Amino acid sequence: MMSVSLPRTERGDPAQKRRIVGLIRVSTADQARDGRGGIPRQRRVIEDTIKRKDLDCLRIYEISDLSGTRVRHHPDIQEILRLVATKVVTGLVVADLDRLFRPDEPTDYAILQNFKDTGAIIYSGDTEYDLGSKDGMLFSGIRSAISAWELGLMNERQKGACEAKRRMGHCPTNALTLPLGLSFDREQLRFYYNEKIVTVIELFRLYDSGVRNYHELERRTGVRHRTAYNLLQNPFVTGWRVFDKKRGEKVVSRTGKAYRKKCKRTDDVIRVKIINTPAVSQECFDRVQAAIRQTTFNHHETRKRNDTCNLGTGLARCGYCAETFYSSSGRRTSHKRSGQYFCKRNYYVYRDKLGGCRQLNLRQPELDALILAFAVKTLTNADTLTAIINDSVRRAHETISPFPVDATAEIGALRRADKRLLEAFEAGGAITVDELRDRRSAIRTQIEAISRRNTDRDARDELGIEELAKKVVRGAFRLKRLNNDPHAQKAIILAAFSEIFVKDSSIIAFKLREDFGVGNQVKLAAGFSTPPIHLPEPFTLEPDDPLPDGMRRCSCCRKIFPAADFYTRKGQCRRCIAAKAHEAYLRRRSGPDA
Repeated sequence: MMSVSLPRTERGDPAQKRRIVGLIRVSTADQARDGRGGIPRQRRVIEDTIKRKDLDCLRIYEISDLSGTRVRHHPDIQEILRLVATKVVTGLVVADLDRLFRPDEPTDYAILQNFKDTGAIIYSGDTEYDLGSKDGMLFSGIRSAISAWELGLMNERQKGACEAKRRMGHCPTNALTLPLGLSFDREQLRFYYNEKIVTVIELFRLYDSGVRNYHELERRTGVRHRTAYNLLQNPFVTGWRVFDKKRGEKVVSRTGKAYRKKCKRTDDVIRVKIINTPAVSQECFDRVQAAIRQTTFNHHETRKRNDTCNLGTGLARCGYCAETFYSSSGRRTSHKRSGQYFCKRNYYVYRDKLGGCRQLNLRQPELDALILAFAVKTLTNADTLTAIINDSVRRAHETISPFPVDATAEIGALRRADKRLLEAFEAGGAITVDELRDRRSAIRTQIEAISRRNTDRDARDELGIEELAKKVVRGAFRLKRLNNDPHAQKAIILAAFSEIFVKDSSIIAFKLREDFGVGNQVKLAAGFSTPPIHLPEPFTLEPDDPLPDGMRRCSCCRKIFPAADFYTRKGQCRRCIAAKAHEAYLRRRSGPDA
């Protein structure tokens, strides 16, 4: 791709350096390992650009294991956009434009809007993308579209190569994707059964002999019950590999994780012979499949009967590192919930890669009670909520804008630059008519952006914030009437909040959903997501008052009764237990279709 040098707009005083930040990004953690050249090459290009352009660099951000299609959600990218939007910096240096983003959706191009509104420059090697000019808009759009096309082309070639290998009877993926008992020799390009195939054969023998309980199969063979269910339906034991599923469209979960769901193949089912001598006969395999179709795998039915609702799932985030909270919930032999929330950085899959987190594990009932109390007790007062939002707006502006910006001086400098352009043109052809028109258009765009920015900041819509607070309050009051329906409570909380930040055992900040009206009313900067609303003081659950002798507090209705009103070893009062038993009786009488 040839380098195109774009025209530069009037910069004001030439002795004043442009304040910029740098960005280094690699898509995978493997590319960030020592000995790989991706990060050193980008750093060398950025440092050369800073030195050659005589720029004032505040910081170079380094991000690893982040795809270019998901940069908009990363906190470092959002911080860069806020710095650009508030004119703390007036430029960004990257080794290539695709290090900033690779668009896979039309809305991804909106990341360039910040640079256009403020007149900030994107430096990429010898190329300068000034989005305030028509050439800058053209070439930045073309280069971004090319990077998206390159990504699509790479994915298409990789998938095509994998499909070709599958049809030839080879293994295009990691050995971890192979079923238990099957291995692939990459030198001789052939599949073979390893020593663990004995366990799979025993699994088929037991099931064919009448052992149909998957937990009993797990006890006898050591294979997890869910894995056993999958192995018993995999035809690799008969010497065949069948690919009747593939990954479908990209889906983003509530926690922000992007993945592709499996879907059925239609006319591109792959069936290939891989081993001539099968481990299990075709007759035995067919008998097992017929028995499986008659035996219900009750995993999902059990989950429905023991339906759990974790209020923090998809909502709670760590107050230390802003990562999502994972939940591990279940029941033990005592039939009591033993669920816990823990930071993603402490999850065993990511602990070594992400370095862990100081956040301690939190018991599921305690954090759910904290979130519910926060939504009910704190957000049922419109005046309190309005004060919290306004205070957060004020403190966020103080944090985001550490360098005071004089809008009058900026506009005055731009108008003086416009006057110098006219004088240079009238002096006798120092610049051409087209160059004069382009530069004056860019200056006018910058003046309008500065004026609009200060107008939005000075004329914040207090009435809009109050109306928003009242909407939240109405939802919080509805929570009070749903004490025994956690699913309805979670639906209301998710309709109002997108994130709640938890530090230790207290809530320190929260985000309201952008479609809840925040995007236009509490917008601090031209970013992609509403910044968190920080609480003046961390919200914690107040400990219950000490109870008098002979009195107990019901864990359901939270009322205090004499100990005689409780059954032995029961935390709920007799009234609550009787009410729940009556509800269960009515459900049984009404039938499953009621």
